[in-house]
Amino acid sequence: MSAPASWLVRAMQPADLGEVVQLAAEEPAAPHWPPSEFDRMLQAIAEAPARRGAWVLLGPRADDRLAGFAMASHVAGICDLEAVVVRAAYRGQRGGQALVSAASAWARALAASRVELEVRVSNRAALRLYGRLGFAEDGRRPGYYCNPEEDAVLMSLEL
Repeated sequence: MSAPASWLVRAMQPADLGEVVQLAAEEPAAPHWPPSEFDRMLQAIAEAPARRGAWVLLGPRADDRLAGFAMASHVAGICDLEAVVVRAAYRGQRGGQALVSAASAWARALAASRVELEVRVSNRAALRLYGRLGFAEDGRRPGYYCNPEEDAVLMSLEL
């Protein structure tokens, strides 16, 4: 699960929040938290870096916009991959793979035994990505998502 050399994935920083919030607002599958919630997440990471993680995806050129972000939590040896968001213009170029690789490396460093996630049943690109990366389908949660109402596919990766 190595990322292409052209992508840079680094820890999310407070200076990234404006672009992260904007990208989340633009992408239907992203968490639509108020800006204060993203700020609270970064505070939680600062206070307990073994419990929360967040990363940003940057393109190959210094002038590229933020291309994506990911967020995860870690509790009792399980990493919950809460969000993987890639800007539409950058999809299909392995940016999502780079973000999942960063979150998985973080989980391994914390001695997590597995990574879990849920994804909209209609998000075929994400389902293909996770399948390629070794995630297995564990089940479904009917009606888990709203706007529109939709089932969640539960997936996990043993580390």
